[in-house]
Amino acid sequence: MIDNEILQMFRRYSEEGLREEDILREYYNCAKLRKAGKKEIHTIGIYYATIQQGGGVRRVISLLVPLYLKLGYRVVLITEEEPTDVDYMLPAEVKRYSIVSTSDVVGKKADYEERGNQLASIFTKENIDVICSHDSCYPLLFYDLLLARSLDVYFIIINHQVYTQELVRFENYYVRYRYLFMLADKLIVLSSYEEQYWKALGVNAEYIANPITYEKNWVKKDNEEYIVWVGRLDIDTKNFLDVIPIMEEVHKRFPKVKLRVYGEGSQVNIDCLQTRILESGLAENIEYCGQTKDLNQIYGQARIHLVTSASETFPMGIYEGKMYGIPLITYELPSVEILENRKGVMIVPQRNTKRAAEAVIAVLSNPELERRLQKEAKESADCMDAGLVERKWQAIFQNLPHIPKEISQHEGISEESFRIILETIFAHYHNCIIKHRELQKMCKEYWEKSWLNEIKYRMLKDNLQIAIYPYGKIGKMVKRILNENDIWESLIVDNYKEGEGIVGLKELEEMDTTKYLFLVCSSTGTVYIDIREQLARYVCPENIYDLCPAEMVVNHPFSYYE
Repeated sequence: MIDNEILQMFRRYSEEGLREEDILREYYNCAKLRKAGKKEIHTIGIYYATIQQGGGVRRVISLLVPLYLKLGYRVVLITEEEPTDVDYMLPAEVKRYSIVSTSDVVGKKADYEERGNQLASIFTKENIDVICSHDSCYPLLFYDLLLARSLDVYFIIINHQVYTQELVRFENYYVRYRYLFMLADKLIVLSSYEEQYWKALGVNAEYIANPITYEKNWVKKDNEEYIVWVGRLDIDTKNFLDVIPIMEEVHKRFPKVKLRVYGEGSQVNIDCLQTRILESGLAENIEYCGQTKDLNQIYGQARIHLVTSASETFPMGIYEGKMYGIPLITYELPSVEILENRKGVMIVPQRNTKRAAEAVIAVLSNPELERRLQKEAKESADCMDAGLVERKWQAIFQNLPHIPKEISQHEGISEESFRIILETIFAHYHNCIIKHRELQKMCKEYWEKSWLNEIKYRMLKDNLQIAIYPYGKIGKMVKRILNENDIWESLIVDNYKEGEGIVGLKELEEMDTTKYLFLVCSSTGTVYIDIREQLARYVCPENIYDLCPAEMVVNHPFSYYE
């Protein structure tokens, strides 16, 4: 059963409104940093919310599991969802459990007891000796860590994101996670610079690269060659829409050249990309190919690998592209280890699409340069020690019982590492805060055009008039946008603003609501269901157009207007 002290701490956080960093500091100041346990490692637990195909972290887990088995350990996987048909395939001997999701604990239930008891039961039943959490930022990390400590289970955190990444969200990352990471038995990071950064703050950090695999026996065919872009369609970090202006310039010199975009993304971002491709007139030159596990399909015929990321930790795509000997053109990415030697790569300033296009054109028009970059890319990939990752993980598990109770402050950071660390912080702040606003504006414009077109279609098709409900901040914005596009509402509905042409919901009982298309204009998560249920009493579902559907309540495009 879960320790009652952990439940009390969670309730203080969730019910009393205390800041978690204050609880962390309080706990850190009164607790021993390390437990005295000296047990050897036999069973490894791995935690991540999902193991579905597509995400970089999930793919890393799918590669680490067989590595741990090869080293002679048992492996237990813990996720927040039941197995699905699109999960990464795992060896048959791996046991898997599902637990209550973080969103349920923090949002709906605000109670850690059920999840805590599930974890405690799994740890005990499977005799788990160490738990490896591949999520370093989820809200329950502290409580899961405390639970592991209470059961004498070692706790390792694998940090898959850049240590400056939370700057883009203005989160209190540096205070909160310093104490969290100091409480863990080990923090695994994906660059030597980040290792030095956290060690300087007293964290027991160590750099271990992600395992890399690829098909060594692939044969290049005489199919059509192309430029390839690989990654998650994410506005914050990947700058995926930058491929449009880059290809517009390249198309002027090489009108037949093609770009293939591989990766997962939300439907909004996929639609946005495809719309921008059509608007640019490059539908014959840029193809969104979705996601695939087949690396030969992605890289096999590629002539250039294009990367437009604002930041990366351990970019699997860059490593894979180099293994296939593909010239790389990328924005500047401080702290990425494989780019240090500058082999097989042309690096341009962040968000400078003109310079990126010039680099692409240079490679396509200069066979000698292309051959040199191909050779360098393959050489830099071949220099990687395939067995180093395995040896490092073996050393981690063997040395866990011998970790000192307290970790002393690191001696310091070299001048060069300090420079790289500061460059990473400054670059991330500039490119993911200042430039992020430009992408937000583009996404807002796309979103606006999308729902306006659908509303126009419904008005014409079904001869409907427009009703706005409710008439708060978003309702007023919607009215303004409609009117600017020569669409005029006939009805405004709001229970709390009656008068001046605004009617209450009750008045809809006396009206023929089938003549109206009701635009729901509230993204307030706390009253989301209530608002829609009230309207549904008076209006049929076909006549309700939800501008803020449930899956979009958080980070809804209308927030860009604020």
